[in-house]
Amino acid sequence: MRRLPVFHILLSLVLVVLPDTIAAHEVEVCLARVAQKSGQLQACKVAQTEAGQCDAIAARLEQFRHQCLEEQHPAEYVARAVAYGAGEVAGNPEQSPYQQRVARQQWQQTQTGPNLQRFSALFPGFEHFNPALMEHFGTAACPNAYEGRQGRWLHAGTVTLQRYSLTDLGSAPPSPVRQHFFAPEATHRCYPVPAASDGSAGSIINIPDQLVQELEKQDIAVRCPSEDCASTIAEVQQLYQQYQDAYREYRQLMVCADTAQRNAARGQVKGMTRSALEMPDFCPEKEIHVAYLNAKGLVEELERRLFNPATASPAQAKATQN
Repeated sequence: MRRLPVFHILLSLVLVVLPDTIAAHEVEVCLARVAQKSGQLQACKVAQTEAGQCDAIAARLEQFRHQCLEEQHPAEYVARAVAYGAGEVAGNPEQSPYQQRVARQQWQQTQTGPNLQRFSALFPGFEHFNPALMEHFGTAACPNAYEGRQGRWLHAGTVTLQRYSLTDLGSAPPSPVRQHFFAPEATHRCYPVPAASDGSAGSIINIPDQLVQELEKQDIAVRCPSEDCASTIAEVQQLYQQYQDAYREYRQLMVCADTAQRNAARGQVKGMTRSALEMPDFCPEKEIHVAYLNAKGLVEELERRLFNPATASPAQAKATQN
């Protein structure tokens, strides 16, 4: 029969008969405290449910370990005491409720990473929405995807429009306005995260309604009435073409109105005969000022419909109200 080392025999006896508060004035007592506290720490880790739950015990164990080392106990004996105490506890700390939750969160972060990366690239400054973007992933119904929920949106694409000024008609270029189109998620439908290299429409999933509201305040968000935003985007693009044509006609009629006004002023100078300025070919023959005001009003109306998504079109207005 194999004989147990004297250290293990003494350590086992001390663990049974000595409380945690006995002064460490002997080798066995000091090592027993280390072993006992190591067992308590191991038991805590096996049953751990929250972060930091075992920190106090770990700090106490470290204190006992240092005491033994300061009293010139061999480091090997101290390490054995730590291992002995932990080995007396059944269970695996890696399987504790807390560690399982941490592992699941890490897996979720890996799976949802491409979605978060695309979101951060497209909406810089809105990273505080990242925790919300990780919700509803890996549910029982959709173990490897997002589960569609009411009030969550898909980013279905962007359109960049040039907004012209009706007041600054000099050399200032038009202002680019990037509009984002959002489609509602279908409740309980599973939405897998597209690959990191996939930049297609709808590649950002699970966008919370609060973000869409923030973008609406800036007039750069359009809510589509259904999950298919193609018709809404096409409608906006058609409206934008009308806006460009109307603005071009407005600028031409502005030249006509200015020329007509200058001709009228030239004819009002007494004692002077000056020929009228030639009107451009694109000017109407009469009621130039009325045509100019009508053109300006049309541009203003199209501008309101384009750059205020709530009223950009009947379909968009209906989607915004939903």
